[in-house]
Amino acid sequence: MKSLVVYYSRGGKTRKVADTIAQQLGCKAVDVEKEIPDALWVELLVVGCGQYPGKLHKRLQSLLDGLQPSKGKAAVFATAGGPDPNARAAVFQGYRTWARFKSLILIV
Repeated sequence: MKSLVVYYSRGGKTRKVADTIAQQLGCKAVDVEKEIPDALWVELLVVGCGQYPGKLHKRLQSLLDGLQPSKGKAAVFATAGGPDPNARAAVFQGYRTWARFKSLILIV
């Protein structure tokens, strides 16, 4: 399955989770601060962002607004502040089977 993980990370926690998910899926994790990827070819799009007051980062929102309706699958995850980003990323270690779901919301 052609997969892509896109994320915005202000402090690094979301990046660590995105990198872990991408590693498990065998795909690329793209920081929207550095690149706006072409998501037309994607069969599974995973989107992650920290929890900020009521809004997504403007580049992440722009990417989502530009998506066309698709029969592809999507998953989202959110991160929140905490003292140890490695503890949060460790939650995803070994969970290779989560990608088989049509839609999955992960809140970390």
